[in-house]
This record gives sequence, C-alpha cells and structure tokens, in this order.
Amino acid sequence: MGFLSAERSIIKFGQKRRLSDLTRNNLKMPGSTKTDGITKNKMKKYFLFVVPATTFCLGCWQWKRHIWKTNLIEKIRSGMKEEPIEFPIDDLSQLEQLEYRKVHVKGMYLFQKQFVIRWRGRLDLKENDPQNDNLIQRNWSSTLNNNGAQVITPFKISGTDQVIMINRGWIPAERIEYELNEGRQRKPIEKDITGTVRRSEMPHQFLNNQPNKNIWVYKDLKQMANHCDASPILIDVDKSLFNEGNFEPIGSQTNIALRNQHFNYMLQWFSLSAVTLIMWISKVL
Repeated sequence: MGFLSAERSIIKFGQKRRLSDLTRNNLKMPGSTKTDGITKNKMKKYFLFVVPATTFCLGCWQWKRHIWKTNLIEKIRSGMKEEPIEFPIDDLSQLEQLEYRKVHVKGMYLFQKQFVIRWRGRLDLKENDPQNDNLIQRNWSSTLNNNGAQVITPFKISGTDQVIMINRGWIPAERIEYELNEGRQRKPIEKDITGTVRRSEMPHQFLNNQPNKNIWVYKDLKQMANHCDASPILIDVDKSLFNEGNFEPIGSQTNIALRNQHFNYMLQWFSLSAVTLIMWISKVL
C-alpha cells in the first residue's frame, strides 16, 4: 500500500508540473508577441529613415562637386587669359597640369601623315560677326551650319626629335578630301605657333574610331599618336591662318564650354530628402 501511495503521489506531481509549465508558457506568449511587434516597428522606423538620410548625403556630395566644378571653370578661364608659356620640352610631365593653357612652340609641320576628325562644327565664330560670315561664304560654298572636320598634323619641334600633334583648325566638308590627298603631298613647313594644350575626349556614344581605315570621330591621343608616329600630345592652334589665297584651316577651335549642373542636382536631392523626412516624421508621430 505504501508503494502504491508513493506512485500515485509521483504521478500527481508530474501532472501538476506539466500543467504548471503549460500555464506559464501560455502566460508568456502574449507578452512575447507584443515585444516582438514593438521591435519590428522600431526596425521599420529606422529603415524608413535611411531614405531621407541617404538623399541628404547625396545632396552634400553634389554641393562638393558644385564647388569643385566652379573652381575648375575659374581656373580654366584664368589660365586662358594668361600669356603663353614656352612648351616644356625638357619636362613633358608638366603638360598634365597645363590643359587649356596656351603654349608657344616652334617646329615643322609633317603633312604626310595628317588626318582629320569628323564631323565638327566651327567653334571660333562669334555671334553677330558679319565679317567672318562673309569671309567663309566668299571662299567656300559651305554654309556656317554645315559640319566639317578638324585637321590634325604631326609637328616636329625644332632642335629635337620630338614629334607632337597640332590641331591646325576647322575645314568644311568639301575640303576634307583635299587635305587627305593633295594636302599630304606638301613639303614640310617650319612654323612658329601658339596654341592650347588639350587632352583626350570622351569616347563617342555610338561611333568608334577606326584607325585602320583612317576614320576618326573623337580625339583619343594614344590612338592618334600611334597612327601618325607622334607623342600623345595635342595642341589646338590659337591663331587662325586662314586667308583667301591658301585656304588654310581656321584655328581657334578649342571648346571650353563646361557644364555645371551640380547645383541643380543638389537641390533635387535636398528636396527629396526634405519630403521623405516629413513623411518619416508623420509616420513616427
């Protein structure tokens, strides 16, 4: 009897223990669910704050870009107004810092390997300048609205074996074949020139250079240098050599138009940041 009583006591204790555990678990479940819900809401609020924070950072970045571009444009403009310096033949690494600076160099044109960059509009004309308008109309049948090309000619610097490239200027479309044929037959001519140091252009969006076919649509100095056995150095002739007698290319074809849209981009990002921040605050409150 004593053994049976002890066994019943153990069974009852086990049943009570299981009932107690179940009750305790049931009591914890509502609290646990509530805690999980609060945590998820906090995480959601923090996640939504990422949008205004990110757009604000992008606005700050565009502000820095705006300051950088403004300083760059001012540097270029001031450099273009300075007096020409001598071409740094003894230290060509200086050219990395001399883009858009005017330099003076003396040497000899090597016409045999010249080529053209197509299709280019004329950049040197000023608005409302009837004198230039009459000049071009009188000598070439092309109108000012037609595209032409820029003539690139190798140039051997006097007293050295260094060959660079010179952008001699703009020609109308009807003059291209002459420069690529008869123009290459001319004997070397010694010239004393002043021009602007340039770098490679961005590749064309739809067209590529074809050096093997002598077709050029943008200025890639390394490709151009390999094509005409010169160094990857390009100078845009500053002074026009055009006259009625020899139909030389028209110089001063340096394009210095730089767009600065970073201020507009900054306003867009800051506006988006403000709108999303207001939405976030209304959501939180």
